[in-house]
Amino acid sequence: MSAYQPRPHWRAQPLWDAVRTVMGRPPVAPPERYTRRIRAELDISQAVILNGAGAGFVTFMPDGMTVWDVRQVQMATTSGPTDGSQAMGYTDGVFPHRQVFQTAQGGGDSFAFTRRIRPGSTLVIVWSGGNAGDTATANLAGIQHALAAA
Repeated sequence: MSAYQPRPHWRAQPLWDAVRTVMGRPPVAPPERYTRRIRAELDISQAVILNGAGAGFVTFMPDGMTVWDVRQVQMATTSGPTDGSQAMGYTDGVFPHRQVFQTAQGGGDSFAFTRRIRPGSTLVIVWSGGNAGDTATANLAGIQHALAAA
């Protein structure tokens, strides 16, 4: 039995090409090709189950080459606006000097909120004083700006 001999046209592939071929991943465009601007509606929601003390939080953060222009924030809990919960919003960390909004009706409130959120920045919404086990939901609406490969 002879040892394995590669065919004459065989050549070594870089490791990433071999992994991409095996995993079935399509080739990824290099970052410098992302020059086409896209503008779309932003409508994103996140939810949390409030703990035994009636507190919880959600974090929003754009990814990649996306910028959000938030125009409206809506908050709700399963108990509704009369549950006595409060909600506070913070940008880039939960610190008193980073608070950007507060509402005494964390169970159901909607208000205009104008803020540009870039990659690496966060918007954290914190509920307190709610009913344990309730699901608290926050929804951001506005415009999303992104870059696509040309």
